[in-house]
Amino acid sequence: PEAPPQVGGQVGQVISYSHKDEFIVKKIWLYTFLFILSTSLMAQNNADAVFEPARIFDFHFHSEQEGWLDSLYKSQETKTYLPCNVTINGTLYENVGIRFKGTSSFYGYPGDKKSWRIKFNKFSDQTFHGLKKINLNNGWSDPTLLREKLYLDFLREQDIPAPRANFARVYLDSVYWGLYSLVEHVDKTFLRDRFAENDGNLYKAEKLADLTWRGKEQENYYAHYALKTNKKKNDWTDLVELIDRINNLEMDQFNPELETVLNTNRFIRAWAANNLFINLDSYLGSANNYYLYHHQQTTRFEWIIWDVNLAFGARTGKDTLNLFYNPGQRPLIEKMLASEGYREVYIQTMNDLKQHFSEEYFFPRIDSLFHLIAEDYLADTLKMYSNEEVWQSFDESLGNIPGLRPFIVNRRKDIDTQLEDLISNLPAAEKRNTPQGFQLFQNYPNPFNPTTTISYWLSAFSNVDLSVYNLLGQKVTTLVAANQAAGNYTVRFDASALPAGIYYYRLSAGSLVQVRKMVLIQ
Repeated sequence: PEAPPQVGGQVGQVISYSHKDEFIVKKIWLYTFLFILSTSLMAQNNADAVFEPARIFDFHFHSEQEGWLDSLYKSQETKTYLPCNVTINGTLYENVGIRFKGTSSFYGYPGDKKSWRIKFNKFSDQTFHGLKKINLNNGWSDPTLLREKLYLDFLREQDIPAPRANFARVYLDSVYWGLYSLVEHVDKTFLRDRFAENDGNLYKAEKLADLTWRGKEQENYYAHYALKTNKKKNDWTDLVELIDRINNLEMDQFNPELETVLNTNRFIRAWAANNLFINLDSYLGSANNYYLYHHQQTTRFEWIIWDVNLAFGARTGKDTLNLFYNPGQRPLIEKMLASEGYREVYIQTMNDLKQHFSEEYFFPRIDSLFHLIAEDYLADTLKMYSNEEVWQSFDESLGNIPGLRPFIVNRRKDIDTQLEDLISNLPAAEKRNTPQGFQLFQNYPNPFNPTTTISYWLSAFSNVDLSVYNLLGQKVTTLVAANQAAGNYTVRFDASALPAGIYYYRLSAGSLVQVRKMVLIQ
């Protein structure tokens, strides 16, 4: 990394001035100093250079300590950092803290290519492009080594809080140790970047962090969550209050009360994304791998996704999943699905996210990223899979790990089908061939924004009802409710006041009914 800007030098010279002038000059000096300081801090905390664009960093670890690797294994048990020097892309960082990390990625990974955590300021005052901690992940159960990067990039583009990722070649005392995912750490630096503050409580979901009610005593939650900031104060009142409201509010109070303590829109987007990618090593499945940050300005919790190497269905063997999937004992999901308003927002969010979940979106990215890492990854003799299995995994399943490209194709079709099948919620909706007596033409344009025109033809005088419904089967508006003579008709539908998503229009003429889908885009 580049050296931080130096503060100093002659800013200006004043030959003579009055007391008033002196006061003004001091203010100018103060503002100049603050400006230079803020510029310096911004330069030191600019981690964009680490994660944008896609690139590979070189990490060379050096240690004079005998039995260094054995000590690292012991550090996993105690989670203690060992001092070490590391050279990154030619720049030496002395006396950084390192340790192995992970559970499945540690105990379930064959061989010595374990995941690492690096704490640059553990033993000395330094950062890596403003980052105090970073993670080097070994890609456990991901033969492509792309799942983490692909999913985290998607989340960032969709404004869903999560770390960023890139790649790193790792060397231990000049021995090539393999290619890793280089992943941002969720800490106070991350919080300041995402939420413009970092003074609130940050909790990590540790084990079965299902948000079930365990009573008012904060000690009851210690086994399931870990407080990562404000540890000396150790006040868990905010988390206990959040869990209390999730579990103990009556449904008529649930929506408005929950909004005061949780950014529900951000949670719903994270929930929908984890379902879409069948990322079940999350609240949606294992009930871990997320953070909760209590934002001090909004006084609401923010949901942060973490540890996503099992996205794209890894370890599930699935490329289909019910969009309302709930493993049980997930009160936040259960209560939201029982709430008509939140359920509708979730459906609309899923429809919005899946627009980007496509071959057109992912396949070029897969090709580009693997072209970047292929030489180094295939030369990695400590990776979990053989080179033959790596190539196979892009287009075929490896045990319970779906092929990456087929997963994307099949999952998109699955979600499209499920969303379209929600038409069954419409009252008296019938799927028919074109009935004798009238013809309903597809609306044009479709997709549309904000207006579209629906046309139909009647063969005889009929009692006509043309109405629009959302995915929950709720009527949005009635466009026609009248007796009409035989002939051609066109009706303009203005949806400028509605959110983007899938809608259905239902035309009934006497006893005959037809239903068609239309898509409102932003």
